[in-house]
Amino acid sequence: MFRHLLYLSLVVGIHAKVRMCGNHFCTVPLYRGHALDDWGDESPGFLRLSKGAFVTVFGVEGNYFDAESGGSRGFIPKELAVISETLVEPTVEFNPYYQEEEKPEDAPTPQEDQSGDGNISLTSEEDKQKVEEETKRLEEAKRLAVEEERIRLAKEEARRIAEEEAKQKAAEEEARRLAEEEAKRIAAEEEARRLAEEEAKRIAAEEEARRQAEEEAKQRTAEAEARRKAEEEVKRKA
Repeated sequence: MFRHLLYLSLVVGIHAKVRMCGNHFCTVPLYRGHALDDWGDESPGFLRLSKGAFVTVFGVEGNYFDAESGGSRGFIPKELAVISETLVEPTVEFNPYYQEEEKPEDAPTPQEDQSGDGNISLTSEEDKQKVEEETKRLEEAKRLAVEEERIRLAKEEARRIAEEEAKQKAAEEEARRLAEEEAKRIAAEEEARRLAEEEAKRIAAEEEARRQAEEEAKQRTAEAEARRKAEEEVKRKA
């Protein structure tokens, strides 16, 4: 972990900013929040994020956060993270080579030396226990972050599937509507064709009736002319 943090510091050291953390090794979470938008930088030491991803911040360096998300750690722009919880204020400068300075003490008496050894052992055990507790807490935070990311991705997938189903349903509705419109258009064309045929039949019937009327009129005229000639012939003979 310390080697990784030092690597990040060397890679992104071009910012010439001091990284402030909760302890000298930047292992104490400072803030928790989520990513405001998708972001990714192919440069080494930077973190790739998806919109809404859970983010834990361990350090602040200039305009960047030293953050962790989904089990990966790297730098992200400050404006990318929406902080929802403040755990610890950054008050310690990052220093992976930091060591506690030993305070000079008076030479202990044999009895004090024996008591002191017990205290040192106890202190070492307490430090070890604190480190284990902090490790467990960080592991639990990482597990929760991974779980939240998994739930977020599952929700995104469910939302995507729902949107696809809605689009498919809308497309089917549109296809059905177009089919109905086409059926109505065909029916209207058939009706128009039927009406045109009936109109043509009516016109033909009228033409036929007119022709027959004209034939009858000609026949009556011919009969009248024949009758007139017959009458004239009778008169002439008389």
